[in-house]
Amino acid sequence: VTFTENLPTTNYAVVVTFTGADWNNDNDLTYAIISKRLNGFDIAIREVSPNTQTTGMDYIIIKMD
Repeated sequence: VTFTENLPTTNYAVVVTFTGADWNNDNDLTYAIISKRLNGFDIAIREVSPNTQTTGMDYIIIKMD
């Protein structure tokens, strides 16, 4: 994920939620934030279901002190 503007620090938390239209099929995901930069972060997402999933992702950045 790349931000349009740099953040002042990399001391932030990323909170991720996944969205989908079908609760039974669109909920079998796990993720890890693998690097944080001033201009974004990398996320690794793993699907743990054999079903075809159609999902979106929302995220919030929280400044840590």
